[in-house]
Amino acid sequence: MKKIIGLFVLLITISCSNEDQVESNSSPASNLSSSVLDGRMLSFKDDESFIKEYSELSEMKNSKDIQNWISKKGHLSLLNSFDESNVDQDDLFNTSKIIYSDGIKAILNSDSMLKIGDKVIWLYEEKFYKLNAEDYDKKVEELRLIKDELEVYGTIYNGNKSEKTQTSRTVIPVINGETRSYSSESSGKRYGLILFIETIGVGGAQSSKVFLKSIEDYRSCSFWRCTWKSDNAASRVLNFNLSSECTWVLAVQSGVGVSVIGSQTILLASRNGSGIPCLETDFVLNGTISTLGANGYIWNQTF
Repeated sequence: MKKIIGLFVLLITISCSNEDQVESNSSPASNLSSSVLDGRMLSFKDDESFIKEYSELSEMKNSKDIQNWISKKGHLSLLNSFDESNVDQDDLFNTSKIIYSDGIKAILNSDSMLKIGDKVIWLYEEKFYKLNAEDYDKKVEELRLIKDELEVYGTIYNGNKSEKTQTSRTVIPVINGETRSYSSESSGKRYGLILFIETIGVGGAQSSKVFLKSIEDYRSCSFWRCTWKSDNAASRVLNFNLSSECTWVLAVQSGVGVSVIGSQTILLASRNGSGIPCLETDFVLNGTISTLGANGYIWNQTF
């Protein structure tokens, strides 16, 4: 009996030892791409780690998950330091404006900065700039004055020229041009969809993703005029019936509704390789996106 008990204890000890070893071996690997707070900005091990975590953020289905991620990181993100309700909403449909996804805005701090390795990186318009040590504490207004003197570390292309083909497909070149936007109004509400591609290139790492920015505005009138204001508390459901071609993989499922609140970007597709018959820089979209407002209004937008 004593031998049986002794053998049982030995087996438990070996099992626990093996589990501890597995955990100790797996923990570092799972944290290789995880950013950490370094001062007032997030720091990434290398370019690949930055792209990996950006991709993981882009795949989050709702704003609550992104906010939880920001809260755990502990930095003041660009996403939370900018209030779209104070912006003229008509300006969002201005095709000359640069639109950033919620994922990249969640990573950047309020000054649009992050750290990769030992380098402090600042995003301004379509370029990532490497800051010199003497520039770390400068304000954004000061950095804008010297941006032409800074080393370009990487690029972010968004705003894309799009066109409707004779087969009713929407074809969007990945780089350069303008965004594609759509809107519909009903009972003092305006619903908007903005289609854009965000291609990030830093070092040897690159990512190309198609995002859909969903917007709901309300009509605000004063004695002098009426304007559109962002309704940050408004909820709605988007339903997708889409297909894409070539090297792009859709991130949304047909028939599966996605709940959104306020102004929110949703990952629509990611590029997976390249090759014939499509050009590597083309995104081809077919189908319909349906928006169901809280007031029962339904808007179907065909691509």
